[in-house]
Amino acid sequence: MAAVVKHTTDMLIIGAGPVGLYAAYYAGFRGFRTVVCDTLPEIGGQISAMYPEKLIYDVAGFPAIRGRDLVEGLAQQAGSYSPDYVLGDQAVSLEQTGDGVLVTTESGTSIKATVLLITSGIGAFRPARCPPRTSSRGPGSCSSYPNWTHAGQDVVIVGAATQLSTGPRHCIRSPPASHWSTAVRPSAPTPAPWTRSANSACAW
Repeated sequence: MAAVVKHTTDMLIIGAGPVGLYAAYYAGFRGFRTVVCDTLPEIGGQISAMYPEKLIYDVAGFPAIRGRDLVEGLAQQAGSYSPDYVLGDQAVSLEQTGDGVLVTTESGTSIKATVLLITSGIGAFRPARCPPRTSSRGPGSCSSYPNWTHAGQDVVIVGAATQLSTGPRHCIRSPPASHWSTAVRPSAPTPAPWTRSANSACAW
């Protein structure tokens, strides 16, 4: 059964990072209707997912700009031409049609476009998530990772406690690393103390 077309547009942009957002602006400026598709649930790509508060130094015209400020500016600029966004949905198939392309996403949404522009950087990106909780210790609890090979190793965790997923920090405790340390910016919050529950889950 043929997929039902949900969107018809002049240009489909795969990737809602900075390049995709600027492409949406420029396409709109040139009179194209655009749809922007990204596997992440929000625009901004890796900047929004990984370092929204980090200063970026290699953007033309800005000696330094915070990641979230760059994304907000690009979104406002693109918004002048009202692009449609399909977020949290990965493009998984591509078909050529007589007058363009038909792209289908993971959820089954189809997008018919005259022009396809791929600005996906390293490809579909999804931040690593902690596996399903098996502990009843509440938020921040996580089960053991028996296959990690860090036992007896020196481990350094880069980032503040509020920016790290539970899994990697738990993994240095069970089995134990010989030594662990955390490197954070001076302005970052101090990592919370470790506690250890009877079922080998780590919670804070």
